[in-house]
Amino acid sequence: MRSAATHPFRVHRIVPAALVLGALVVLAPAVSRADDDPFELFDKLRAHAAFSCQDLKVSGDAVVDSSGVATGTAASEQGHLRSNADIKLNGSVEAHGDVLAGPDGDVTISGEPIITGFVGNADSLFQCQQMDLAALEAALDSANDNHLIPSTALGVPVLGGSDGREFTITGNDTLTLPAGTYIFSSLEITGGATVETAGTVRILVTGDVKITGSSMVNAGASPYRLRLWSSGAKFRVESQSVVHGFIYAPAARTKITGGAEILGATWLSSLEL
Repeated sequence: MRSAATHPFRVHRIVPAALVLGALVVLAPAVSRADDDPFELFDKLRAHAAFSCQDLKVSGDAVVDSSGVATGTAASEQGHLRSNADIKLNGSVEAHGDVLAGPDGDVTISGEPIITGFVGNADSLFQCQQMDLAALEAALDSANDNHLIPSTALGVPVLGGSDGREFTITGNDTLTLPAGTYIFSSLEITGGATVETAGTVRILVTGDVKITGSSMVNAGASPYRLRLWSSGAKFRVESQSVVHGFIYAPAARTKITGGAEILGATWLSSLEL
């Protein structure tokens, strides 16, 4: 999707198009929709690799492309970045798609990035809150599939805390989540842990999310099998961790760093790659 600009662009520099895959990949989605579903992949999420309600920063050797598009490849140049505020690209970043700041935002470019699409300003703001997560939380409080979650391969329960909804797995342990809809008060997947899915998994996290230490989440399956929604304030994917899924966290300050990889799409409060 390309948005037209209605006023002069605020671009410091544009570099020629090219394609070289790198360490961190954030991939744009294909098509999937389920009307009246609180976990639906709404149109604006499907149209961008990453959207940030506030500033969006991409640095180092991060790569954003569109390998996740059903009819395309990494070279399809549909891995669009969009922000309601500023976008900053620094270093040897690759953005294989459009780079659009908000109507009053700036696109600031330094280093030797590669941008293959349109660079400038969107003609309108996106509404950050696309889904009613408070209503979803209320619904899942009374009806969820948390009881279906087994212990890990090492026999460790993953749910704990005072509310019984703090999800934690670590230490190279493995868990397979059955198909279902889950609610967690926090989610931590660390220390090389692996979480697989046995069908479509839909998760609402009402607190912070931390995936780090070369951990894997749905890494061997299609991103359409995992929809990870969060109403928390922090969302981190770090240190060579891999997530295949769609992420909607409109209140979260998000960091995807240390060679981490996301295959799917992200909708966030602010984003630092």
